[in-house]
Amino acid sequence: GVLKLRLKSLSETIMTEQCTLLTPHNQFTNKFVFTNFQLTHFLRQCVIFVSNLSNLKSI
Repeated sequence: GVLKLRLKSLSETIMTEQCTLLTPHNQFTNKFVFTNFQLTHFLRQCVIFVSNLSNLKSI
């Protein structure tokens, strides 16, 4: 239970950091803007991360 909880908070932290790193902040609209390249990169990171989590669970 504790491990799963720890993994969950870790994944949330990583996701947040990924979002912060990959989204340039647009001051005019005050929203986050993705370029196609960044979005693709971000999604790829998510897929890798999720598959890593799956591998951890199967141990």
